[in-house]
Amino acid sequence: MKRTIYTIMAAVSLLAVSCAKDGEMLTATMTGDGTQIGSADDNIVLDIDAPSALALTIYWDALGNATLSNPDAQFADNFVVNAIQFSATDDFSTVVEQTVDNDASFIQYTAMRLNSIVTQLGLESGVAGTVHIRMRSSLGTGAGAEETFGNSISITVTPYFIDMSFITLTGKADGTELTVPAASGEGIYQGFVNVPSSWWNFFFSEGDGTIWGTVPDSGAFLLEEKADMSSWNVWFPAATGCYYVNVDTVEGQWECSSLSGVTVTPEGGEATVMRYDAENNSYTATFVTSVDNAPLQVEYTGTIYNNEYGDSSTEGTSASFIGGTDGNLSLGTSGTASGITATGAAGTYTLTLDLTGMKWSIETGGEITVTYPESISVHYYNSTTNEECGLAAVLASTGEGIYDGFLYNDVIGWAADRSNFRFHATVGGEDIVYGYRWDETAGGDQYALSDEPTGNFWSGFESSGVTYSRIRVDLINLTWSETPIDQVFLSGNFNNWSTTANPMTYDFDTRTWSGICTFTDADYEAGAQMVFDNSATDAWDYRYHGYDDIIYEGDGGTPITAPGTYRISINVSDMTNLTYSVETAE
Repeated sequence: MKRTIYTIMAAVSLLAVSCAKDGEMLTATMTGDGTQIGSADDNIVLDIDAPSALALTIYWDALGNATLSNPDAQFADNFVVNAIQFSATDDFSTVVEQTVDNDASFIQYTAMRLNSIVTQLGLESGVAGTVHIRMRSSLGTGAGAEETFGNSISITVTPYFIDMSFITLTGKADGTELTVPAASGEGIYQGFVNVPSSWWNFFFSEGDGTIWGTVPDSGAFLLEEKADMSSWNVWFPAATGCYYVNVDTVEGQWECSSLSGVTVTPEGGEATVMRYDAENNSYTATFVTSVDNAPLQVEYTGTIYNNEYGDSSTEGTSASFIGGTDGNLSLGTSGTASGITATGAAGTYTLTLDLTGMKWSIETGGEITVTYPESISVHYYNSTTNEECGLAAVLASTGEGIYDGFLYNDVIGWAADRSNFRFHATVGGEDIVYGYRWDETAGGDQYALSDEPTGNFWSGFESSGVTYSRIRVDLINLTWSETPIDQVFLSGNFNNWSTTANPMTYDFDTRTWSGICTFTDADYEAGAQMVFDNSATDAWDYRYHGYDDIIYEGDGGTPITAPGTYRISINVSDMTNLTYSVETAE
């Protein structure tokens, strides 16, 4: 395994394998002088421009034998473990080891893989160094396992330089690349990134060419090592925006925290929400201090996602930003003094956190940061008169100035009172209506917000007849976007997770989706989830389930108390107050 460093100690153990009769203990013993290995190559110069070229082949004779005290007993398939060991010293005090199949007789290494191994052993790039190789065989694994070692051979390898100072997150579909710097400790990477889309799919790749994907059927946070992108991809949870990422390739897992807010609080003053600049991956806030040389407390809050909590986590997390005197930025436990001071007389200051370079800076003056609401509303407007026609939906905050929700828009019937809409928000204490604006010179942008609108917004999917969409509004950058919802259905064990067997229908008057499904004795306890499907855009579905009168986003089952046929309904028109119901259906 990559980066697995062992200190080898010879040991002998007794191993219970099977018993011919009660009380009989079987013993296993390694025999022979060990496996003989060889290589056709003994002087190798690795080329960074040919990482996939074959660099080394190691071959061996029949593997070492093992015997049992009872000749009638049999070995398990994985009873004998065989591994190739690489070391920079002939005593093999420190090794990089790779397990090989018991029925194999050779193994090959590309330039990239061999370069990674010898670099871990400490060989200097561009300088020829000696590498010792041998085969280790053992009875089972763990402390005390009996081991034998075959002959050792020596080769000369000249490695090339590997930049392991960062890990790259490469988007599976769009090729977007984000980088996270290495932390203290080999194989550990930590940093902040701006995730470009919800359910963003990607792979981790290291400087030595190692690719990390997801262990199949294990969720998003357990990693497996590959030489290419042949494993399952990794993914972020639904929310876009700023994430803190912690990747541990030694343990083969990663976690992330979705930042819901960053605040700066001067001593004796109120907390000010910092504004996120996605393009520059930075936070900025302008605030007022009431005392001279005011110390600042800078904190982030968010939701943590990992192998324990999954990608539908609701587990909160927080941390303090710690500012060094050299302008460097680091993280500390929530509540820890930030060490940042608004040096000077009481007044107005602007603080900037550069999360890519992990730097902080503070200046006097600036414009006071806008405070954004927890939700905004969508209102229908008459497509002919431009008059307001009533509440259409409520969108909930999913990040500073970012709002998500669902909207019904009658593009099929083009009903005058529910085919156009505008967004209403209270920003910085001011009630604002955002709509569409046409400029005689510049034209108009259907997805740009104007607080001086000349018209209404409309769905961009009228030609396809889509009447329901997932809406996102960005009050910071004054834009909005929509994702079509092709169908809504009930899914679960009861219908083998079908996407067509149990469709839900929409009632405009009650703003609810309802569907009927039947549960048997075998599957009623697993319940059902409600899936808002936008697969036509090659994106992930929005999945919901209810429990104890609360709606949760993500996989899960709305509980059913007994077998039978039920009508399940969900109302997501107000994302601050999601509701569902389960009723017996005839």
